[in-house]
Amino acid sequence: MHSAIDSVRRDEATLEARMEKKRFGLKRNRKRLETLKSVRPAYMEDYDTLEEQLHIIYDDYLLKFRNMAYLEEMLVLLDKSQKAKQGRYKDIRYNSHLSEVRKKSADNRNEDDETDSSSDGLLDNDDSEEENVNSRQR
Repeated sequence: MHSAIDSVRRDEATLEARMEKKRFGLKRNRKRLETLKSVRPAYMEDYDTLEEQLHIIYDDYLLKFRNMAYLEEMLVLLDKSQKAKQGRYKDIRYNSHLSEVRKKSADNRNEDDETDSSSDGLLDNDDSEEENVNSRQR
């Protein structure tokens, strides 16, 4: 029984030594982790500078993209407006041309009417003269 107790005590001492070793390793690794957290890598300065430049460039890109989208929309609206104006101008030109044609047509009709009525009067006079001559001969 003494040997079993001695064996358990030796196992206990071995386990205590292992646990102490593990605690010491854990403590050392925690210190190393804290040191690593506090130390910045050499490239971090460059990384931060590039990240700031990237943000500036991206903001500039967004601004230009928004402006371009706005200007494209305005261009579409301007094209629609100009097409509508051209349509109205064509209508106005067509209507003014049509009114000029109607006016000329009306003027020509009036001239024709005046010419017809004056020639009708002449014919009437000629007819009445012929009637007068015919009645005299009878």
